[in-house]
Amino acid sequence: MIDMIIKRRAYRYIAGAKKEWLYPERYVSTDHWKKLCDGYLLMPEPRLTVMGGEILIGYGNGHSEAFSEYGHKPWQKGYKDAARERRETAALYRFQAEWAVLRAARYTAQDFSFMRQYHGEDDADDMARHRALLRRYAQR
Repeated sequence: MIDMIIKRRAYRYIAGAKKEWLYPERYVSTDHWKKLCDGYLLMPEPRLTVMGGEILIGYGNGHSEAFSEYGHKPWQKGYKDAARERRETAALYRFQAEWAVLRAARYTAQDFSFMRQYHGEDDADDMARHRALLRRYAQR
């Protein structure tokens, strides 16, 4: 599937380590992207995404800096925008719930990042929470 995307998006030349890689259309039955992966082609596992991102840096000379997740400095407009944070958080949680209901409890990826707990599967309580969240958004 990835080879098909690369070939379709190439402007001029493509290359491959094996000759059969140059002809992905022989192995992929459709090029209708919406049909591939339920419209979520190449989407990473959203349940591993967390909100936040303020960065604080301290230097050895005592100097420090702070940045929002969008690169704003504390004195710039938009450094703290509670309304945007609420909208983005709600959108992330809704998408995580939608993905969980579509893909089931088992995660499509794993994350072993520093200080992150391993998640391989949502339990029954998590799945119930995802379904309830989707119902709540559907009523809006």
